[in-house]
Amino acid sequence: MQRPILRLVAQGNAWVAVFFILLGYVNSLKCIQQSRAGQTDAALGALASSAFRRTGRLVFPAAAVTILAWFACQLGAFQLALYSDAYWLRTTSPEPSSTWVHAIRDLGQELVATWLWFRNRYDQPQWALMFLLKGSLFVFMVLLVTVRTTPKFRAFAEFVLYAWSWSTGDFLVGTNVFAGMMLAELTLADLPRVDHAVIKYVPYLSATLALFLMSFPDEYYDWAPWSRQLHELASVLFPSRVQLGRAWPGIGAQILCYSICFSHSLRQALSQKFLVWLGGVSYSLYLLHGPLMRSVLAWLVFLPMSGFGEWVTPEDENYVASEGNDYIPLPGWPAFSFILPVFWAFLLLVVHLWSSKVEPKFAAVTIWVENLALGKKTGGTDSEALLPTHRCEKA
Repeated sequence: MQRPILRLVAQGNAWVAVFFILLGYVNSLKCIQQSRAGQTDAALGALASSAFRRTGRLVFPAAAVTILAWFACQLGAFQLALYSDAYWLRTTSPEPSSTWVHAIRDLGQELVATWLWFRNRYDQPQWALMFLLKGSLFVFMVLLVTVRTTPKFRAFAEFVLYAWSWSTGDFLVGTNVFAGMMLAELTLADLPRVDHAVIKYVPYLSATLALFLMSFPDEYYDWAPWSRQLHELASVLFPSRVQLGRAWPGIGAQILCYSICFSHSLRQALSQKFLVWLGGVSYSLYLLHGPLMRSVLAWLVFLPMSGFGEWVTPEDENYVASEGNDYIPLPGWPAFSFILPVFWAFLLLVVHLWSSKVEPKFAAVTIWVENLALGKKTGGTDSEALLPTHRCEKA
C-alpha cells in the first residue's frame, strides 16, 4: 500500500481535494457564464439564492444522518465494530450514552460540534462539512465582488487568491476551491484550438503525474523512495509547517481535474451512465457510508467470527491496549471477496433510495425556509434547489 497510484484505493485526502475542486467549479460556473454574457443582475440574483440554499442543503441532510446514527448507536448497532480488529471502525465507533437524558445532550453537542469544531463522533466523515461550507462562502464572496468585472480581471483575482492560499498553507480549502473557479473560467473562455497529435497525449501524461502526486501518504512517507523524494522537493515548493498529506494530493487532484477537462476522450470515458449517476449521489454516499460501515459492514465481517476461536490483540504500532480487551479477528480473503460486493450493492441501494426519496424533502424544506425569509408564499418546487452535483450533471 506504499506503492504510488495503487494506494489511491485507500487515500482519502486526494478524493477530498477533488470534492473541493468540483465545489469551486460547480458553484461558480453558472454565475461566471451569466457575467460573461452581460447578465449581471441575473447573476447576482442567482448568487444570492445559491448562497442561501447551499447552507440548507448541507446542514439539513447532515443533521438527519447524525440523528439516525445517534439513534443506532444508542441501540447498540456499533458495538460489534467497537470490538473488531479493524482500526478505523474501532476508533470511529462511539459508545452508547449512559442514559437517554445524556444521549439527548450528547446529540445536541455533536450537531453543534460538526460546524464549530469539525468533529462528529456519530458520523466521523462529517468533519469536512464545515470546510465545505467555508469553501462555498469563499466562492460566493469572490463572485459577489467580481461579477461586474471583466473575465480577465476576475481570473487574475482568482489566481491571486490561489497564490495567497498557497503562501498561507491552505491546501485543504483555498487552493482547491480557487483552482476549481479558475477551471470554470477556462472552460467558458474562447481558447484557441490546437489539433497537433502530440498535444492530444499531454492530458494523459499530466493525469498520470496527477495520480502519482495524489498518492503521497499522510504519514510514513519515509517508508518508500518516491515519497521521500517528494518530501525533499516539498521543502522548496511549499511554505514551512505545511501539511504535506494535504498539499501533494491537492496539487495532484488539481492537475487531474484540469487534465480531464481538456481531454475529450477522458471526459467521454468519465461520462458513462453509471459514473454520472454515482456523481449525482456523491453527497448522499458521503453522508451514509460511515454509519453503514460501522453497523452493517461490521455485522457482515465480524459477526460470524465473534463466536469462533480466540479473539486477538492486534500487533501493530497503531494499536493501543484498552483494559486488556482482545478483539474479534478479521476473516480470510475468501470471505472478504464475497462480503464486500454484497455490502457495496446494499450501500448503493440505500444511497439511491435516500437520494430519490429523502433528498427532495430537504430541497423542499430549504425552499420553504428561503421563501419564509423572503416573505414569499411557500409551496412549489424550484429546479435551482438541486444539489451542486446535480447542477454539475446538467452543465
